[in-house]
Amino acid sequence: MNKYYPNLFSELKLGRRRAKNRIFMSAMGDNMGDPDGSISEQHIAYYAERAKGGAGVILTGCIGIDDPQGKATPSQARLTDPKHQKNMERLAREVHRYGALLIPQILHAGEIAKCTEGIKPVSVSPVQDHEDEYEVLTVDKIREIQRKFVETAVIAKLAHCDGIEIHAAHMYLISQFLLPRYNRRTDGYGGSLENRARFGLEILRAIRAAVGPDFIVGVRLGIHYPGFPDGLTEEDSITLCKWYEEAGADFIDVSASLALPVNLIETMSKPEGNRVALTDSVRGSVKVPMGVLGKIRTPQFCEDLLAGGRCDFVVIGRQLICDPYWPNKAKAGKADEILPCLSCSEGCSKELNIHNSVRCVLNPEAGYEFYKKLEPMPAVKKRVTVVGGGLAGMQAAITAASRGHSVILLEGADRLGGQMHLAKAAPNKDVIGRAEKWFEEELVRRGVEVRLGVRADKAVIAETAPDSVILATGAVPLALPIPGIEKGVQAWDLLSGKAEAPKGKKVVIVGGGIVGCEIAECLLAGNDVTILEMLPNIAGNLFPFTKMEMMAAFQKFGVKALTGARVKEICDDKVIYEMNGEEQSADAEYVVIALGQTSSGRELIGELEDAGYEVTAAGDAEKPSDFLNATTSGFFAGLNL
Repeated sequence: MNKYYPNLFSELKLGRRRAKNRIFMSAMGDNMGDPDGSISEQHIAYYAERAKGGAGVILTGCIGIDDPQGKATPSQARLTDPKHQKNMERLAREVHRYGALLIPQILHAGEIAKCTEGIKPVSVSPVQDHEDEYEVLTVDKIREIQRKFVETAVIAKLAHCDGIEIHAAHMYLISQFLLPRYNRRTDGYGGSLENRARFGLEILRAIRAAVGPDFIVGVRLGIHYPGFPDGLTEEDSITLCKWYEEAGADFIDVSASLALPVNLIETMSKPEGNRVALTDSVRGSVKVPMGVLGKIRTPQFCEDLLAGGRCDFVVIGRQLICDPYWPNKAKAGKADEILPCLSCSEGCSKELNIHNSVRCVLNPEAGYEFYKKLEPMPAVKKRVTVVGGGLAGMQAAITAASRGHSVILLEGADRLGGQMHLAKAAPNKDVIGRAEKWFEEELVRRGVEVRLGVRADKAVIAETAPDSVILATGAVPLALPIPGIEKGVQAWDLLSGKAEAPKGKKVVIVGGGIVGCEIAECLLAGNDVTILEMLPNIAGNLFPFTKMEMMAAFQKFGVKALTGARVKEICDDKVIYEMNGEEQSADAEYVVIALGQTSSGRELIGELEDAGYEVTAAGDAEKPSDFLNATTSGFFAGLNL
């Protein structure tokens, strides 16, 4: 029995098999499939790393059963042909090597499929005003899709997977059949709950008959989410759980059938275990193990859920992308060494929508596991000096030290963190402070020598006698030649506490990027806030669900966001701007300047190279960007020495 989290690290019976603990890695879109749909080398390395990290069950991300009509991401892996068996079998061997079970999640995306050009997605019923854009399912087509679910499950068994999980939640095809909002059929697959559930239950029964009793068959079931019309009732949800158990499900993990997107991919503002109450509503209706998911983050939270009988297992998603070794660290009583997920979804979700594979803003190895395996340990140990203790500099130092180099980090301020220290000041961003602390402590764990309050120039750097220098000097606020700009307060000064925040003032924020909008969030209560942004959109690069919450808050508090507005002059009591070819003004008692940033310290690159040093720029010193760029560039700067 584990002395730290005895329930979390107890065995779990799944059908006729056992998982070594109660930790499931959640199935999430990964977009890593090879062009022919096979599991890729990167897939294998990515999931093997999570198995090595101690998860008891690996649910692989949304394996397709139908291509191209059913795929959820552009580069989705699938098991639609015997040729896909080989690499899935290799993945199974890697996962089993670490004592974990491999259970691919299989799905059909239905109306929301990422079809290739010229192919129509399928729909349960005609889609109002878009009938020509979808193929409405006939009974023959239903039978064809059901057969493909079964064929995929059989290939998974032949590939030595331990089971499969059927995705019957969110807004994918099985859930579309379940929901009156989508399902307006008048045949045996529409109308009553029994009819609407028929499609998914027939799939489960057919799979169970094809794979036999020794193969695990689980279900991610979408149930009632309060406040959504045309969905399922709580009574419907209890009935569905019972039906799926009777049809042969070995486990059920509960999510929503229909909810706002921000409740399916929780943002920073959502509490830990945001969807746990869904399981509470159906708990006790079945005897098979039932799991919870939805922003599961800390071992103690998981232990309390299990000890309180609220679930039989926990399904952890983004946190295991961020730190694959969460289970092993928890098991060893080192929960304080877990890198905390920010719940930002910038790398693991937004990147998928631009056809990249899964990434993480804090874990630069996520999505690069295979390539990192190819990097040998350095043949020659180097003395490495990192200039700058922001996120990029800390990551570069950690990576270089992990490869066996001797690392000194020089930071001009009296603290580490750089812009992380500013970012955590915005509402709901306290987790950034916890991540900042993790990086500081990881430097110590890796044996990096940190020197604070050191303004590094060529002479100071020479004193450290480096073989290589990584320049991570960050950025400084961008200053444009706007008349009167000195009358404004820099956004960074507000976030750092150097400048006092206004109260009861007419505030104009010059610049509507992410920083300007976060300043607006800080000031919207008690002030009259106007944002002036010359681009067509504010907070343009922000993760969409986070932006939805931000826009709702702006609307609630009356924040005015004017786009296409070019600021001409800042006066004592107003800001003059041009919009649509006309000069206008906004009353202002307090002006905040948030015009972006520009790289700092790059003049050192030439000086150091002229002196014969090997120099690499990282983070904002390379190009002003975001956390994802900071950790990625810092990682490769440290890796490529």
